[in-house]
Amino acid sequence: MKSWRLIAAAAVAALFMAEPTFAQPRTIHAVAGLTNAPWSYRTPEGTQTGMVVELCNAIAEDNGWTMNYTAMALPEFFPTIAAGDGDILCSVFSYTEERAAQATFTPPFFEASDGLAVAASDATAYRNWDDIKNLPVGVPVATIFQTAAVQRGIFSDLRPFDTNQAGLEALMRGEIRAFISLEPSLKYLLAQGYPGLRVVETMEPNIRIPYNFMVRKGDPALLAAVNASLAKLWADGTLREIMTRWGL
Repeated sequence: MKSWRLIAAAAVAALFMAEPTFAQPRTIHAVAGLTNAPWSYRTPEGTQTGMVVELCNAIAEDNGWTMNYTAMALPEFFPTIAAGDGDILCSVFSYTEERAAQATFTPPFFEASDGLAVAASDATAYRNWDDIKNLPVGVPVATIFQTAAVQRGIFSDLRPFDTNQAGLEALMRGEIRAFISLEPSLKYLLAQGYPGLRVVETMEPNIRIPYNFMVRKGDPALLAAVNASLAKLWADGTLREIMTRWGL
């Protein structure tokens, strides 16, 4: 069973209710990821790419916008948008009440759950976080996974890593026994490399995360236009096509 799904029904209906107040040419200053594959990352050649970046580009095309991307590390995403130094975040990000006090969010358009990577030589059929609570476990810093793991309060040795890639490299070196992150991200990265690791297929979802676009406060026209374009791209199948192209 796939660990992600496109969100429809009420969420999409809410998107359709948002009529854009403009669809005029403008430059959008977008925050994007440096290493957040497959969602938003910068290639060695300096090109910004990823599934969410492709979706952002489709939204821009629908509105006649020009996208100006600034790539940064994940912990910088929220502070940059909250400060008004970027118009929109083009990477996976989730709504919280705390974040909503300083930024605005579209309805969720995508949902996924946590996954677990371990050494391929570890054949244990882990099923939940209780099964790994006494192991040295890694999580990506400044993510809902780190927050949820800390709040559970069961892990004896929880280690934050700046990126998924850094966590997987530590796992390959044997510095940790398991690494928690978004399951589609782990499967994508392991398909690109990281020999000797596997994603645990018996793991049950501990958390399900709906993902939204985050837009700076004070620009309701931008938020309305993004909402309307998301609804259009969901309805005409473009969103699903983009997900498929990225193997998601």
